[in-house]
Parts: sequence; structure tokens; C-alpha cells
Amino acid sequence: MSISCPICSASTDLLEINNISYFSCSDCGFIFLHPDSILSHSEEKSRYDMHENTIENEGYVNMFKKFISAAVNPFSKKGKALDFGSGPGPVLSVLLKAMGYDVHVYDPYYSPKKIYEGEKYNLITCTETAEHFSDPMKEFKLMAQLLDNDGVICVQTQFKPSVEEFRNWYYIKDDTHISFYDRKVFEKIAELTGLEIRFCDDEKYCVLGR
Repeated sequence: MSISCPICSASTDLLEINNISYFSCSDCGFIFLHPDSILSHSEEKSRYDMHENTIENEGYVNMFKKFISAAVNPFSKKGKALDFGSGPGPVLSVLLKAMGYDVHVYDPYYSPKKIYEGEKYNLITCTETAEHFSDPMKEFKLMAQLLDNDGVICVQTQFKPSVEEFRNWYYIKDDTHISFYDRKVFEKIAELTGLEIRFCDDEKYCVLGR
């Protein structure tokens, strides 16, 4: 059985891990969970409701401070920002506002109003969100369309290891994590959205821009 890659439409190879099916793209290398195993919206939201992602969570705040230092400040000028996939506690938007950004937040569960419609952004952040995308090209194309001419999309998601290491990777143990990327995958996403990679640390950060 094979399913076309949702990034580049190439053929895929089946990966069976603990009776769970994943597919690995033979071209761009994208790995994704079998669509039949994806949680329902209600099940997914129930998982997110358990997170303690608040401004009082020092570790969570420090994660964003590191992200801003490495992937935002060197590439983005102050202006209008969109936190795409902000989660139940939009901590990142608080930090960006304190830096002088005019911030909009969007999340399909917690801030579902499509506040981005008709807008253009200097900065779009997508932190610990891309791994939840069931249709990643739809989301990345949308973000690309929302970018101002000199804008950047700053992504944080754990980059996938080799297929052998993937089998025991901690990141797949979260059943809301269904899409897995690395530099090669982002190169294909950049190509298909008319963007280019401005920065990639080959671990968890990727910055896309025109």
C-alpha cells in the first residue's frame, strides 16, 4: 500500500512501527501518519487542553525566548506578526507584543476567527504546530500568501532523524504529532511556495522568506 506524499505528490514507502502505519516520501523525505490513524478533532483538542502552556510556565517561556533569539530577531523587522497555531495560551504573542510587534493570533481550536484574512505580515510564527498539520501544503501555502514582500515564516518543529532512529523517536509518542520534517522537506516546501530557506539549524528551526 502506498499513499502519495502530501508535500510533493511523489510515491511513499510504508513504515510500520508498533502496529502504527507511517509513510516516508521517496523524493522529499517527508514522513506522515496514515490518515486513518489521525485523531478526531474532539480527541485532538482534549489532548491540547491538558497542556500547561502559560506565561507562568518558565520552561515554556524560555523555549520561546530561545526561538525568538535564534529564528526571529536575525531575520524579521518589527511590524505586523501572526502567531499561526497559537495554542490555548498564546505566550509567544505576549513576548512579541512586548518587543513592539502588532500581533494577531490564530488557532483552529482556541482562536478560530480567521483574523488574517486581507492582511499581510512581516512575521509569521509557527511553533510546535507544523507537526500537527494533516495537510501541510495547504497551511504553508496560506502562510506564504500572507507574507509581506520582505516577510518571513519562522518555524519550530523537531526535525526527524533517520528512518532507523525514527522508530524509537520520542516525538512520535505524542499521538497528535502526525507530520515530520527536516531541511530537505523544507527545501521542497520552499520551492512549492515560491520561498527560500533563509536559515535552518537542522534541529528544530527553519526560516522561510522570499
